[in-house]
Amino acid sequence: MTKVVNGYLKKQSHVDFKFDSTSNSLLRLHSFPVYMGCTIEPAENDIHVDMTWEVNSNTLRVFPVLPSEVIYPFSHNDSVGLLWSQHHQSFAKFIVKHASGDEVYEIGGAHGMAYIYSKALKEVKWTIHDINPIPVAEYDQRIVKGKFTNSTYSPAEHTHTIVHSHTLEHVNDPVKFMSEITLSQKIGDKQIISVPNMDLMLQRVDLNFLNFEHNYFIPEKLLLSLFKSCGYQVNETFDFQNHSKFYALEKISDQVSLEHFFNQDYLDLPKFYRYFAAIEKYVAEMNQILESAQIPTYIFGAHVFTQMLIGFGLKEDLISGCIDNSHNKQGKRLYGTSLFVCSPQVLFENNEKVNIIGALANYTYEIEKDLSRWESQINSIYWFSNGEKLKRF
Repeated sequence: MTKVVNGYLKKQSHVDFKFDSTSNSLLRLHSFPVYMGCTIEPAENDIHVDMTWEVNSNTLRVFPVLPSEVIYPFSHNDSVGLLWSQHHQSFAKFIVKHASGDEVYEIGGAHGMAYIYSKALKEVKWTIHDINPIPVAEYDQRIVKGKFTNSTYSPAEHTHTIVHSHTLEHVNDPVKFMSEITLSQKIGDKQIISVPNMDLMLQRVDLNFLNFEHNYFIPEKLLLSLFKSCGYQVNETFDFQNHSKFYALEKISDQVSLEHFFNQDYLDLPKFYRYFAAIEKYVAEMNQILESAQIPTYIFGAHVFTQMLIGFGLKEDLISGCIDNSHNKQGKRLYGTSLFVCSPQVLFENNEKVNIIGALANYTYEIEKDLSRWESQINSIYWFSNGEKLKRF
């Protein structure tokens, strides 16, 4: 059953997959869930919207661009795991090396881990400016709740550094966001950034690449042009484990000129067609395995990775449930699906033998190592990794 609520679709049935090559559209996923996280609400309250990837100006964008209150009703990214911990530590070192002034002003700081790891290296004052801040107990600094703009920027007297980590790809308009930051800073001020390596995400066929949250394809060539167009020079870059790129920027001009930025071509469309084809192939292979399985099959990852696989046609009704290491997700339902989430510990306490599938991108090794404790209870694992089906056990 389908009904329209406040202009959005609410439905329990799931999506079909097709390419839409008309006009400038590359992909349309029908009735895609708008929220990446987990929920305790009934499934009939889930909101679904047709998601389209379209060539827009000089890059690829996801439409419709949804309001932040729709796609972020709650914070869902608690950055669980070894890789994220290592990221926060490395980024903190990079911040301490390049920050200037008496305070670091972090946009989208959420949990406050950048501060926690920076404080371990050097005493520093900090402000988090976030729509849905969820600071850890150890965070004892200032919080500004709400959307960042030049008019809502609320720095201390001697604030000369703005920091954001995995925030740029989440804003609805990265160009406007960068323009708001440069309007907020003076010549000589610093901006220190961590962003996902989207060139590698496309190459690896990462399933968190583009969606309602990541609605703007930002390859490095485009990113560097954006920095320059907004009056910044790059003082240093750092490649963190093919996961993120760190940039230390310094404002050298008050002039914002985006003409060059919008007049360059950044797209290699054949790479996107390979991306779509790889996902479709994995889904077809997994559906065959699901249809013939004699034991329960669980999918790892209560996040957009799983939502994307279902969006491309993975048969959700043949999956017994979802596994995730996040305590905040366990016991809840993955939004837009019927899949309830449990920990690996609970899974193996209640099942003698299981199959596991899923797409984990950079986190495959970390998760696989953790699951090896229950190797005797795992029949087979079929990961989607680097665009290929990877069988384990």
